[in-house]
Amino acid sequence: MFTALRHARTAPSAARGAHRPARSWRPAAFALCLCAAWGTAAQADGDILLVKSGDTRLYHEVEEAFQAGLQRLCTNRPTCPETRSVTAAELADANTAAYGLVIMVGQKAARLAQQVSPHTRQMHILISHHDFAEVATCCNKAHALYLEQPLLRQLDFIRFLLPDRRRVAVLLGEHSAHHREELESLGRGTGLDLQFREVTSPDDIGRLLHELRDEADLLLSLPDPSIYNQDTLANILLSTYRNQIPVIGFSRGMVRAGALAALHSTPQTVGREAAEKSLALLGGEQDAKAYPARHDFSINPTVARSLHLQLPTDDDISRRWRDP
Repeated sequence: MFTALRHARTAPSAARGAHRPARSWRPAAFALCLCAAWGTAAQADGDILLVKSGDTRLYHEVEEAFQAGLQRLCTNRPTCPETRSVTAAELADANTAAYGLVIMVGQKAARLAQQVSPHTRQMHILISHHDFAEVATCCNKAHALYLEQPLLRQLDFIRFLLPDRRRVAVLLGEHSAHHREELESLGRGTGLDLQFREVTSPDDIGRLLHELRDEADLLLSLPDPSIYNQDTLANILLSTYRNQIPVIGFSRGMVRAGALAALHSTPQTVGREAAEKSLALLGGEQDAKAYPARHDFSINPTVARSLHLQLPTDDDISRRWRDP
């Protein structure tokens, strides 16, 4: 989700509240062995193999945050697991049975889950709940830190940001239809009137948005690539903008493209939380499938002004919706 929307062609504007530079990582004396030689086996059953889907900036930022988080957590521990980092293309040459935990970073790495020793635990990060469900069918020792935010948190974000907007439209597609029952229950509990529309084809989207223009106060978008992708996003944002319907997105990139706001994970929050989950799994935790506890937010102030919306101040939003 961090990169899928970068090609959307809408009139982007700078999002506020979205970015903090990643800190550089310097190894300490007990350091995590990120640069282990190819021929060196892991030193203990509790060591970690990090498998990145690619060699891009996104995966490097996640890795840096993971290493920094692990180093911080290990400050008061007598020992700390060593880590080795490889790309998905290099996984075949790694002896996964020699590690206590293999962390698959991103969807491309997740597709290689069957290459991991069946006796070694896996944790998947930068992966959606839907995509992980497909991985979990092959590997009974697979765990996950989901990329998307829990639904209740998103509804609470809407109530905080736009308390007078109660009618919330939700488009449901192949990857998001399973959320309907939970959303219906949460809607009743939060006092929001959720309006659902099912998308069976991209050709349905324009018609459904037209139907919703008099029935919805905003559109909550869920991370469903059958609906929100580089071929459809520009038209969705343009149509909702013309109809004065603000869009609550699910990524920083979507806000830059023209959504009003989003509550989302970042490479830094994912890496830090993955470090915590890793030590928990190595310590014997049996089930580590979870939505992220940490999150950040992005706001598009240009869209807010154009739609004549009065939002809480940056400071107020940060106090409530940004992790320290």
